[in-house]
Amino acid sequence: MGGIPAVAARKAARIDGARQHSVRRVREPTVAPSRSEPSHGASFLRRIAASAYEALAIAAVLVAVAFALLPAVTPSRLAGADPKSLYIMSPEARALSAAASFGACALYCAGFWCGGRRTLAMKTWHLALRTPEGAPVGAGRALLRYLGCLAGPALAIAGFAALQPFGYAPWALALLPFNYAWALVDPDRQFFQDRLAGTRLVLEEGRRPSGRPQA
Repeated sequence: MGGIPAVAARKAARIDGARQHSVRRVREPTVAPSRSEPSHGASFLRRIAASAYEALAIAAVLVAVAFALLPAVTPSRLAGADPKSLYIMSPEARALSAAASFGACALYCAGFWCGGRRTLAMKTWHLALRTPEGAPVGAGRALLRYLGCLAGPALAIAGFAALQPFGYAPWALALLPFNYAWALVDPDRQFFQDRLAGTRLVLEEGRRPSGRPQA
């Protein structure tokens, strides 16, 4: 009979130990997997305003490129050119100017958009360019976004060439805002270049929305 109390005591000890282990597991804090803080998308009007500001900066870059190329494309560089005649750039000069302008704008946009850097327009409007996961954009994605920005001008040029024989060439200007009109049909109201490159213009850190819906 003396063995019965000993067995009961061992069972009670096991039950008590299991209860204590359960209590410790409940009290231990659970560590959630690390996730990046969600980025808050900027409003449509804020992005449009920043884009208009950015267009002024791009225009300044193009003017700087044009002045830098003057020694290479002016008539004084061409033998036998009449200084009093109206000068029209040669095909070679136009190709040089177009290539230099394209390259300078690519360096400006891709350079300031990648690695967490921002242009003056983005700083003024408190914007940052991020991936959908909230990470900074790489150089390849920034360059793809730059190429996407050229969709509107490219469509306008193609439309102008197609409609010119019919006398409706000015109507091609309606294609210029294609990149931004895309946001009216995009499910996330993203511009075409952001949809193409998989990027988002978001509010910078410390500029989170105060609960009001984004425009």
